[in-house]
Amino acid sequence: MTTPFDAYLAKIQADFSVSGTLSNDDITHYQRIVVALQETMRVMKQIDAAIPSWPIS
Repeated sequence: MTTPFDAYLAKIQADFSVSGTLSNDDITHYQRIVVALQETMRVMKQIDAAIPSWPIS
């Protein structure tokens, strides 16, 4: 299963392969997005655990 995290890592890899380097700003930006994606996935798991079935009947 491909996650948004995987897709974003592919974009980073493509950007790097074009320029050959990442600036400090690029690295900081990508780190922040990775953390945001990790937190989103963590919260989604909590929501999934709290809602046993969908739609709620």
